Amino acid sequence: MGMVGTARVSHTARMARLTEQLLDYIKRFPGRDDDEIAAALKISPRQTVNTYCRKLCEQGLLRRERGPRGKIVNIPVTSTSSTSMSAKTPKPLPKPRPSPPSGEALTEDQVKAAVAMMLTTQGWSPDIKWGKARGIDIVATRGSERWVIECKGTGSLAPMQNNYFVGVIGELVQRMGDPDAKHSVALPDMPKFRRLWSELSPLVKQRLGVTALFVAADGTVNELA
Repeated sequence: MGMVGTARVSHTARMARLTEQLLDYIKRFPGRDDDEIAAALKISPRQTVNTYCRKLCEQGLLRRERGPRGKIVNIPVTSTSSTSMSAKTPKPLPKPRPSPPSGEALTEDQVKAAVAMMLTTQGWSPDIKWGKARGIDIVATRGSERWVIECKGTGSLAPMQNNYFVGVIGELVQRMGDPDAKHSVALPDMPKFRRLWSELSPLVKQRLGVTALFVAADGTVNELA
């Protein structure tokens, strides 16, 4: 195969991966606009998301309709969510809501994506380490402010959740090199993790200055001190 043919195959593969990535994100978080999706998935330029979402709409894989803020939002056609759900406006740190059923597990990258969306809506610029990439999971900046966040997913077994909780606290403590930064852990919003957080000594939380971000299955993020 010549160089031109190889380049075409590579481009086609990239298009397929990006299409799959967009569909997966929109299915998990219906009702997001192109800017929110581009920020969460770190796709640049933003117009790339617009172009691909338009094509997916033409293929009947998603709907594009105007949301409450006047921006076009994306809804998967397989979603059971109604137009009213698509009009839901993401709000920063809403009041705590019931934890999702235990069957609605979240991977670590899904937790990171939801937290990144929350940060973006609040004016933060998040730098995210996806998958097994080394370093701090999320470092967000907003002007002179800095927010360091370590994340964990649900895990497949109950004992893993204990280890995940202890591990994410330990990882965050190791990252505390900036006395002026805010520090948080991010976990799936489920009873086990909420219980473990509530059992952590208030003195430890106060001394460390750590908060917990609980991510619900629909992408909503709640912060607890």
